[in-house]
Amino acid sequence: MISNFLTSYGWTIPWILVSSAVLTISIVTSRAFTKNTLAFTARLDAVGKKNAERIETIIEKELTPSIHLHNGPEEVAVRSDQIIREVADDPIIADRQITFYGAASLAAMPDPESAETAETEPAVESKAPSDIYWEAIKHAGKNQVRMRRYISLFKDPEIQDRRKEIQSQYLNWLKRQYQLLKDDENYQLIDVVRAPQWGANMARTLTKTTVMDITGNGRAAIVITDKQIAQRIREYAREAVTSKKPRNPAVSYGLTADDPANLEKFKSYINRIANICQLPGISDNDAKAS
Repeated sequence: MISNFLTSYGWTIPWILVSSAVLTISIVTSRAFTKNTLAFTARLDAVGKKNAERIETIIEKELTPSIHLHNGPEEVAVRSDQIIREVADDPIIADRQITFYGAASLAAMPDPESAETAETEPAVESKAPSDIYWEAIKHAGKNQVRMRRYISLFKDPEIQDRRKEIQSQYLNWLKRQYQLLKDDENYQLIDVVRAPQWGANMARTLTKTTVMDITGNGRAAIVITDKQIAQRIREYAREAVTSKKPRNPAVSYGLTADDPANLEKFKSYINRIANICQLPGISDNDAKAS
């Protein structure tokens, strides 16, 4: 009976042993394959990241700085708008800084008479370059952008000799500056002799990464995008307009300026310019309403 059992089922024992051995080898092989695959994937990711960093370094070193030319007041204003909004939307608040040197006339409100006589197509709504620019400035003010403007304000005889159109635009620009200074604690205007005047042939906007030189009184601009260049030009530009022992000290205007009466003094300056130009200034009621 036992011999019959062995004859009938004895082969199953070796088969079970062989199957168990094959199954064990398969499991071990599968685990080893999975482990090796994960290790290979990790190495591949590391190589990919390293190559990506190398490529990024090469691009940053070889393809920057980027230089762009913009023609026409509208194109210049649109590019200014982009630069200002990029800073305002920077996730790092400490990097939200813009420095202006001088001011092109695109920063002034359009003269009412020239605005009325300007030809526009029916049913086409267009924004003046000054409006594009000021909307960007207001956007920056709402987003904690630290703004400093270095400029040489006109002296009385200088504005007296200008055309009526220029006088009107300058006065409009001053009024908007006054509004900004009253509303935005992060904005300051620094009147310094060595800075460009309003409407000068060259005005400059500097951020952490960008240099924008506006020339031709807002008719063209060159934009350079490069961190190192921007840093160097920021340092040199500030040194050029300030000095340790200036003969004519800079005067700062703004809510955070040292002189608590600075805004009243700025308003007095505006009204003096308005009186010279025989144009409306800022009344006490206007100042309170604004």
